[in-house]
Amino acid sequence: MITLQKEDNWDFSKEILDDLLRQGFTGEELEKQFYALKNEIPNCIKAMLYEAQLVAEGKAEFQSYEDVFE
Repeated sequence: MITLQKEDNWDFSKEILDDLLRQGFTGEELEKQFYALKNEIPNCIKAMLYEAQLVAEGKAEFQSYEDVFE
């Protein structure tokens, strides 16, 4: 089981807020979306760590930055 320690550098509040504002969210809907996304960060990090573990064990295929974002 993968456990996460609380790290200050895992606070993506500014990035989340900037993105939601660019999408046009305001008021209560902005707040609702912000907390929904912020609460998902630990789950997303755990999923990335799990996938990295599978790659390291040869149980999953490695994907480069270019594979993912291009």
